[in-house]
Amino acid sequence: MYKMKKIERWGGLLCIVSFGLLFGCARTQAPDLSQKPDLIDSGNHALTELEWEEIRSISGEHRLAFGPDFKVYSTNAKKTSRVGVFRVESVDQCKTFIDLSEWMASSQSNPLVVSDIKVDDQGRLLIAEKGTGKLLRVSSTAKKLEVLADSYDGYRFSSIEDIEIGINGDHYLSSPESGVIYRIDSELGQVGILNEKVISPGAICIRSGHNQLIVSEPDFYRVIVFDLGKEISSVRFRSLIDFFPQQIKPQGLAFDSRGRLYVSLGDRNEIRVFDLVGAKEVGKIMTEHFAGSLFIHENILYLGGGKKLKKIEIQESYQILPFR
Repeated sequence: MYKMKKIERWGGLLCIVSFGLLFGCARTQAPDLSQKPDLIDSGNHALTELEWEEIRSISGEHRLAFGPDFKVYSTNAKKTSRVGVFRVESVDQCKTFIDLSEWMASSQSNPLVVSDIKVDDQGRLLIAEKGTGKLLRVSSTAKKLEVLADSYDGYRFSSIEDIEIGINGDHYLSSPESGVIYRIDSELGQVGILNEKVISPGAICIRSGHNQLIVSEPDFYRVIVFDLGKEISSVRFRSLIDFFPQQIKPQGLAFDSRGRLYVSLGDRNEIRVFDLVGAKEVGKIMTEHFAGSLFIHENILYLGGGKKLKKIEIQESYQILPFR
Protein backbone atom coordinates (compact mmCIF):
# COMPACT_ATOMS: atom_id res chain seq x y z
CA MET A 1 0.00 0.00 0.00
CA TYR A 2 1.34 3.40 -0.87
CA LYS A 3 2.37 5.85 1.82
CA MET A 4 -0.30 8.24 2.92
CA LYS A 5 1.81 10.91 4.67
CA LYS A 6 0.42 14.42 4.28
CA ILE A 7 -2.80 13.21 2.68
CA GLU A 8 -4.15 16.73 2.47
CA ARG A 9 -1.49 17.59 -0.15
CA TRP A 10 -2.76 15.08 -2.69
CA GLY A 11 -4.96 17.56 -4.55
CA GLY A 12 -2.23 18.18 -7.09
CA LEU A 13 -1.69 14.50 -7.71
CA LEU A 14 -5.31 14.05 -8.76
CA CYS A 15 -4.75 15.98 -11.96
CA ILE A 16 -1.62 13.96 -12.72
CA VAL A 17 -3.20 10.57 -12.31
CA SER A 18 -6.68 11.35 -13.60
CA PHE A 19 -6.01 10.05 -17.13
CA GLY A 20 -4.55 6.87 -15.75
CA LEU A 21 -7.63 6.36 -13.63
CA LEU A 22 -9.99 7.06 -16.48
CA PHE A 23 -8.39 4.71 -18.95
CA GLY A 24 -6.29 2.32 -16.90
CA CYS A 25 -9.04 0.51 -14.96
CA ALA A 26 -10.91 -2.49 -16.22
CA ARG A 27 -14.39 -1.74 -17.51
CA THR A 28 -15.92 -5.17 -17.22
CA GLN A 29 -19.61 -5.57 -16.47
CA ALA A 30 -20.29 -1.93 -17.41
CA PRO A 31 -23.50 -1.15 -19.30
CA ASP A 32 -22.80 0.27 -22.74
CA LEU A 33 -24.06 3.82 -22.39
CA SER A 34 -22.90 4.80 -25.86
CA GLN A 35 -26.23 3.42 -27.05
CA LYS A 36 -29.22 5.45 -25.95
CA PRO A 37 -31.16 3.37 -23.42
CA ASP A 38 -34.87 2.91 -23.02
CA LEU A 39 -36.51 5.14 -20.47
CA ILE A 40 -39.36 4.88 -18.04
CA ASP A 41 -42.16 7.38 -18.21
CA SER A 42 -41.88 9.45 -15.04
CA GLY A 43 -45.66 9.67 -14.99
CA ASN A 44 -45.72 6.11 -13.66
CA HIS A 45 -44.16 7.28 -10.40
CA ALA A 46 -45.99 8.88 -7.48
CA LEU A 47 -43.86 11.96 -6.72
CA THR A 48 -44.66 13.77 -3.49
CA GLU A 49 -43.03 16.31 -1.18
CA LEU A 50 -42.35 16.17 2.52
CA GLU A 51 -43.98 19.37 3.76
CA TRP A 52 -41.47 20.17 6.47
CA GLU A 53 -39.37 23.33 6.37
CA GLU A 54 -36.49 22.01 8.43
CA ILE A 55 -35.54 19.20 6.04
CA ARG A 56 -35.07 21.34 2.97
CA SER A 57 -32.03 20.09 1.10
CA ILE A 58 -29.19 22.05 -0.45
CA SER A 59 -27.63 20.85 -3.72
CA GLY A 60 -28.09 17.20 -2.85
CA GLU A 61 -26.24 17.47 0.49
CA HIS A 62 -29.23 16.61 2.67
CA ARG A 63 -28.96 13.32 4.60
CA LEU A 64 -31.48 10.90 6.12
CA ALA A 65 -30.95 7.77 8.24
CA PHE A 66 -33.64 5.25 9.15
CA GLY A 67 -33.61 3.66 12.59
CA PRO A 68 -35.77 1.21 14.56
CA ASP A 69 -39.33 1.97 15.69
CA PHE A 70 -40.05 4.01 12.54
CA LYS A 71 -37.57 6.72 13.54
CA VAL A 72 -35.99 8.91 10.87
CA TYR A 73 -32.90 11.01 11.55
CA SER A 74 -32.17 14.08 9.49
CA THR A 75 -29.40 16.62 9.04
CA ASN A 76 -30.35 20.28 9.31
CA ALA A 77 -29.53 22.60 6.43
CA LYS A 78 -29.66 25.72 8.62
CA LYS A 79 -28.16 24.41 11.88
CA THR A 80 -25.33 22.26 10.54
CA SER A 81 -24.31 20.93 13.96
CA ARG A 82 -27.76 19.43 14.63
CA VAL A 83 -29.40 16.11 13.83
CA GLY A 84 -33.18 15.94 14.10
CA VAL A 85 -35.42 12.94 14.66
CA PHE A 86 -39.04 12.29 13.74
CA ARG A 87 -41.33 9.38 12.97
CA VAL A 88 -42.27 8.42 9.45
CA GLU A 89 -45.95 9.08 10.08
CA SER A 90 -45.36 12.49 11.74
CA VAL A 91 -42.75 14.32 9.70
CA ASP A 92 -44.01 17.67 11.01
CA GLN A 93 -43.08 16.77 14.61
CA CYS A 94 -39.31 16.86 14.36
CA LYS A 95 -37.23 17.24 17.51
CA THR A 96 -33.53 17.83 17.95
CA PHE A 97 -31.84 14.49 18.61
CA ILE A 98 -28.36 15.93 19.20
CA ASP A 99 -26.61 19.26 18.77
CA LEU A 100 -22.87 18.70 18.47
CA SER A 101 -22.19 22.27 19.58
CA GLU A 102 -23.20 21.17 23.09
CA TRP A 103 -20.55 18.42 23.05
CA MET A 104 -17.67 19.69 20.92
CA ALA A 105 -15.71 22.89 20.39
CA SER A 106 -15.57 24.55 16.99
CA SER A 107 -13.94 27.59 15.44
CA GLN A 108 -14.69 30.06 12.68
CA SER A 109 -12.34 28.19 10.36
CA ASN A 110 -13.66 24.76 11.43
CA PRO A 111 -17.40 24.98 12.13
CA LEU A 112 -19.28 21.85 13.13
CA VAL A 113 -20.93 20.28 10.06
CA VAL A 114 -22.80 16.97 10.02
CA SER A 115 -22.12 15.75 6.49
CA ASP A 116 -23.64 12.25 6.73
CA ILE A 117 -25.45 9.96 9.16
CA LYS A 118 -26.17 6.23 9.42
CA VAL A 119 -27.81 3.96 12.02
CA ASP A 120 -25.96 0.77 13.01
CA ASP A 121 -27.50 -2.59 13.95
CA GLN A 122 -27.69 -1.57 17.62
CA GLY A 123 -29.68 1.58 16.90
CA ARG A 124 -26.73 3.92 17.45
CA LEU A 125 -26.26 6.94 15.20
CA LEU A 126 -23.02 7.30 13.25
CA ILE A 127 -22.06 10.85 12.28
CA ALA A 128 -19.47 12.08 9.80
CA GLU A 129 -18.54 15.48 11.22
CA LYS A 130 -16.89 17.34 8.38
CA GLY A 131 -15.80 20.52 10.11
CA THR A 132 -13.23 19.01 12.48
CA GLY A 133 -12.91 15.66 10.67
CA LYS A 134 -14.32 13.06 13.04
CA LEU A 135 -16.33 9.85 12.83
CA LEU A 136 -18.69 9.92 15.82
CA ARG A 137 -21.07 7.41 17.39
CA VAL A 138 -24.06 8.50 19.46
CA SER A 139 -26.10 6.20 21.71
CA SER A 140 -29.76 5.67 20.88
CA THR A 141 -30.69 7.93 23.83
CA ALA A 142 -28.23 10.66 22.75
CA LYS A 143 -26.61 10.54 26.20
CA LYS A 144 -23.24 9.19 25.07
CA LEU A 145 -20.95 10.39 22.27
CA GLU A 146 -17.79 8.59 21.15
CA VAL A 147 -15.07 9.55 18.69
CA LEU A 148 -14.45 6.38 16.67
CA ALA A 149 -11.77 7.83 14.38
CA ASP A 150 -10.24 11.19 13.53
CA SER A 151 -6.84 10.39 12.03
CA TYR A 152 -4.79 8.01 9.93
CA ASP A 153 -1.09 7.26 10.29
CA GLY A 154 -0.70 10.13 12.76
CA TYR A 155 -2.41 12.75 10.59
CA ARG A 156 -5.92 14.05 11.21
CA PHE A 157 -8.59 13.56 8.55
CA SER A 158 -8.55 16.62 6.31
CA SER A 159 -12.19 16.12 5.32
CA ILE A 160 -14.83 13.45 5.47
CA GLU A 161 -18.15 13.24 3.65
CA ASP A 162 -20.10 9.95 3.42
CA ILE A 163 -20.40 6.97 5.80
CA GLU A 164 -21.35 3.41 4.96
CA ILE A 165 -21.57 0.33 7.18
CA GLY A 166 -20.21 -2.93 5.81
CA ILE A 167 -21.56 -6.44 6.23
CA ASN A 168 -19.00 -7.30 8.91
CA GLY A 169 -19.54 -4.04 10.79
CA ASP A 170 -16.58 -2.12 9.36
CA HIS A 171 -17.23 1.56 8.67
CA TYR A 172 -16.31 3.22 5.38
CA LEU A 173 -15.66 6.95 5.28
CA SER A 174 -15.05 8.93 2.09
CA SER A 175 -12.66 11.86 1.83
CA PRO A 176 -12.92 13.57 -1.57
CA GLU A 177 -10.23 16.15 -0.79
CA SER A 178 -7.72 13.45 0.17
CA GLY A 179 -8.76 11.11 -2.66
CA VAL A 180 -9.32 8.13 -0.37
CA ILE A 181 -11.91 5.96 1.35
CA TYR A 182 -11.02 5.07 4.93
CA ARG A 183 -11.92 1.65 6.28
CA ILE A 184 -12.42 1.59 10.06
CA ASP A 185 -12.70 -1.33 12.47
CA SER A 186 -14.52 0.40 15.32
CA GLU A 187 -14.05 -2.50 17.73
CA LEU A 188 -10.27 -2.72 17.32
CA GLY A 189 -9.76 0.96 16.63
CA GLN A 190 -7.90 0.27 13.39
CA VAL A 191 -7.98 2.67 10.45
CA GLY A 192 -6.83 1.76 6.94
CA ILE A 193 -7.29 3.02 3.40
CA LEU A 194 -9.43 1.02 0.98
CA ASN A 195 -8.13 2.22 -2.38
CA GLU A 196 -4.68 1.57 -3.85
CA LYS A 197 -4.90 4.46 -6.32
CA VAL A 198 -6.17 7.97 -5.71
CA ILE A 199 -9.89 8.36 -6.44
CA SER A 200 -12.42 11.18 -6.26
CA PRO A 201 -15.28 9.63 -4.25
CA GLY A 202 -18.79 11.03 -4.24
CA ALA A 203 -21.52 8.87 -2.72
CA ILE A 204 -20.67 5.42 -1.34
CA CYS A 205 -23.06 2.49 -0.99
CA ILE A 206 -22.80 -1.16 0.08
CA ARG A 207 -24.09 -3.86 -2.26
CA SER A 208 -24.84 -6.21 0.59
CA GLY A 209 -25.47 -9.51 -1.17
CA HIS A 210 -22.11 -9.30 -2.91
CA ASN A 211 -19.97 -7.63 -0.20
CA GLN A 212 -19.07 -4.79 -2.54
CA LEU A 213 -18.69 -1.06 -2.03
CA ILE A 214 -20.11 1.03 -4.87
CA VAL A 215 -18.67 4.54 -5.31
CA SER A 216 -19.73 7.37 -7.58
CA GLU A 217 -16.97 9.50 -9.10
CA PRO A 218 -18.57 12.64 -10.57
CA ASP A 219 -15.23 14.12 -11.65
CA PHE A 220 -14.41 11.00 -13.68
CA TYR A 221 -17.96 10.43 -15.01
CA ARG A 222 -18.31 6.90 -13.67
CA VAL A 223 -19.36 4.54 -10.89
CA ILE A 224 -16.70 2.15 -9.57
CA VAL A 225 -16.82 -0.98 -7.41
CA PHE A 226 -14.56 -2.47 -4.72
CA ASP A 227 -14.72 -6.18 -3.89
CA LEU A 228 -14.30 -6.13 -0.12
CA GLY A 229 -12.17 -8.58 1.83
CA LYS A 230 -11.97 -9.41 5.52
CA GLU A 231 -8.75 -7.53 6.23
CA ILE A 232 -8.36 -3.78 6.60
CA SER A 233 -6.11 -3.29 3.61
CA SER A 234 -6.19 -1.62 0.22
CA VAL A 235 -7.86 -3.38 -2.71
CA ARG A 236 -8.19 -2.70 -6.41
CA PHE A 237 -11.33 -1.24 -7.92
CA ARG A 238 -12.86 -1.50 -11.36
CA SER A 239 -15.25 0.59 -13.40
CA LEU A 240 -18.87 -0.51 -13.06
CA ILE A 241 -20.85 2.10 -15.01
CA ASP A 242 -19.09 4.41 -17.43
CA PHE A 243 -20.76 7.73 -18.33
CA PHE A 244 -17.85 8.88 -20.49
CA PRO A 245 -17.70 10.37 -23.15
CA GLN A 246 -21.15 11.85 -22.44
CA GLN A 247 -19.54 13.49 -19.37
CA ILE A 248 -22.51 12.68 -17.13
CA LYS A 249 -21.70 13.18 -13.45
CA PRO A 250 -23.24 10.54 -11.13
CA GLN A 251 -24.25 11.84 -7.69
CA GLY A 252 -26.28 9.73 -5.23
CA LEU A 253 -26.49 5.92 -5.01
CA ALA A 254 -29.03 3.52 -3.50
CA PHE A 255 -30.09 -0.12 -3.82
CA ASP A 256 -33.69 -1.31 -3.65
CA SER A 257 -34.84 -4.64 -2.18
CA ARG A 258 -34.48 -6.31 -5.61
CA GLY A 259 -30.84 -5.36 -5.89
CA ARG A 260 -31.34 -2.68 -8.52
CA LEU A 261 -28.99 0.29 -8.33
CA TYR A 262 -30.38 3.84 -8.52
CA VAL A 263 -27.96 6.55 -9.65
CA SER A 264 -28.93 10.23 -9.52
CA LEU A 265 -27.44 12.53 -12.16
CA GLY A 266 -27.46 15.99 -10.61
CA ASP A 267 -28.35 18.89 -12.90
CA ARG A 268 -29.61 16.49 -15.58
CA ASN A 269 -32.67 16.15 -13.29
CA GLU A 270 -32.91 12.39 -13.60
CA ILE A 271 -32.29 9.08 -11.85
CA ARG A 272 -31.19 6.00 -13.78
CA VAL A 273 -31.92 2.46 -12.65
CA PHE A 274 -29.51 -0.42 -13.32
CA ASP A 275 -29.70 -4.18 -13.19
CA LEU A 276 -26.13 -5.06 -12.23
CA VAL A 277 -26.62 -8.80 -12.69
CA GLY A 278 -27.71 -8.29 -16.28
CA ALA A 279 -25.23 -5.40 -16.70
CA LYS A 280 -27.85 -3.13 -18.24
CA GLU A 281 -29.88 0.00 -17.62
CA VAL A 282 -33.55 -0.77 -17.00
CA GLY A 283 -35.11 2.63 -16.49
CA LYS A 284 -35.01 6.36 -16.03
CA ILE A 285 -36.94 8.60 -13.62
CA MET A 286 -37.17 12.27 -14.55
CA THR A 287 -37.14 14.72 -11.64
CA GLU A 288 -38.25 18.31 -11.29
CA HIS A 289 -35.08 19.57 -9.61
CA PHE A 290 -31.41 18.73 -9.12
CA ALA A 291 -31.11 14.97 -8.49
CA GLY A 292 -28.81 14.68 -5.48
CA SER A 293 -28.73 12.36 -2.47
CA LEU A 294 -30.70 9.10 -2.57
CA PHE A 295 -32.14 6.97 0.25
CA ILE A 296 -34.42 3.93 0.07
CA HIS A 297 -36.62 2.69 2.91
CA GLU A 298 -39.76 0.56 2.90
CA ASN A 299 -40.14 0.67 -0.90
CA ILE A 300 -39.87 4.48 -0.99
CA LEU A 301 -37.06 6.33 -2.74
CA TYR A 302 -36.18 9.64 -1.06
CA LEU A 303 -34.47 12.22 -3.27
CA GLY A 304 -32.59 15.29 -2.07
CA GLY A 305 -31.35 18.20 -4.11
CA GLY A 306 -34.38 20.37 -4.76
CA LYS A 307 -36.13 22.88 -2.53
CA LYS A 308 -37.82 20.02 -0.70
CA LEU A 309 -37.15 16.35 -0.16
CA LYS A 310 -39.01 14.18 -2.67
CA LYS A 311 -40.62 10.77 -2.11
CA ILE A 312 -40.87 8.42 -5.10
CA GLU A 313 -42.71 5.11 -4.93
CA ILE A 314 -40.52 2.29 -6.21
CA GLN A 315 -42.17 0.21 -8.92
CA GLU A 316 -42.09 -3.59 -8.74
CA SER A 317 -41.66 -3.76 -12.50
CA TYR A 318 -41.00 -0.94 -14.92
CA GLN A 319 -42.85 -0.22 -18.11
CA ILE A 320 -40.20 0.21 -20.79
CA LEU A 321 -40.93 2.84 -23.42
CA PRO A 322 -38.90 3.78 -26.54
CA PHE A 323 -36.24 6.42 -26.04
CA ARG A 324 -37.50 9.87 -27.01
